[in-house]
Amino acid sequence: MSRMDMTGLSAAHRRLLLLLIQQGPLRRRELGALMDLSPGSITRLTKPLEGRGLVVATSEQVNATGRPVHRLEAALPAETIVGVSLSGEALRVVRTDLRGRTLGVAAGVLDSAESTSVVARIGDLVEGLTGEQPDSRTVGLGVGVSGIVRGGRDVVRSLHLGDRLVPLGRMLEERLGISCVVANDVAAVALDEAWFGVGRDAGSFLVVTVGEGVGGAAVFRGVVPDAEAHGIGLLGHLPVAGPDGRMVRAGQTLTDAALLRRAASAGSAATTAAEVAAGLDAAAVTACREFAWACGSLVATGAAFVVPDAVVLLGERAGVVAAYRADFDEGVASAREGVAPPLAVTIRAHDRDVWAHGAAVAALVAHVSRP
Repeated sequence: MSRMDMTGLSAAHRRLLLLLIQQGPLRRRELGALMDLSPGSITRLTKPLEGRGLVVATSEQVNATGRPVHRLEAALPAETIVGVSLSGEALRVVRTDLRGRTLGVAAGVLDSAESTSVVARIGDLVEGLTGEQPDSRTVGLGVGVSGIVRGGRDVVRSLHLGDRLVPLGRMLEERLGISCVVANDVAAVALDEAWFGVGRDAGSFLVVTVGEGVGGAAVFRGVVPDAEAHGIGLLGHLPVAGPDGRMVRAGQTLTDAALLRRAASAGSAATTAAEVAAGLDAAAVTACREFAWACGSLVATGAAFVVPDAVVLLGERAGVVAAYRADFDEGVASAREGVAPPLAVTIRAHDRDVWAHGAAVAALVAHVSRP
């Protein structure tokens, strides 16, 4: 199959194909349970997909005496998706196949925050990466930005592009000739977790990021709400307590700038948040412990509203929480009922490729699910 032909397929057809991409080969009854449909309905849905070569039925003899096990599997062309993470002056680019598997990465630096310069730099990096595999067609581009995004196309406000509307999706499509989706970076990472991370086992989960800023997204049944509010930083306005009981907004205590200030006020010689995180001196260690404690308080507060099956913590300072996990757990306990079940918390090591992959997944899901 040279390319994916999705013309004329219904939303149910597209959802079925996405589930097979996400979960891998499934029995019809397993698909039916995920889609809340009868086996007969699954059979009717899969027929046109099989006819186009998008889905194939496989058979496996599990044991010598039993019946063979029949499964359905997505049969995908050698098409690829590109994801871009735009963070300050840094650019990270990831190329994946249609199963979300990383095929290549690239990195670059922005010379200017002016939109035409940003588009040109992204275009050069994408063309360089896609040129390494000329035999596979790139069918989607996703860009993750820290800020407010409207309609998956326009950047309304961004830390890195300024307080002005930038039609980034249209500009990149004109530059590269590839369908482009622009997403808030936290929402994109949450979608990645929904399809290829904790969401494969968790029906609902909460994503929290700490570091350069504080962000979050709640995911229910694999769906990340498409809201401009993702880029406003609402989570940063929630009050959280420190170990001393003093209340402060999350955005004033769970950022790189706040971590550095806390360490300096305690007498640390650290000059960067990274040095504080590395425990440069006793004062830095104290600041890190307080940071992890406050992060636990924030997570517990968010979990009280969402009641998630899991929590994913990431960002530039997720490593502080991992290093001072006991303090984080104490912060969680301070704001969580003692009889409540323990929170299943996954901490992701900070890696800009993860954010670029999130942007790629946003483009992948759009490519398969949108007419």
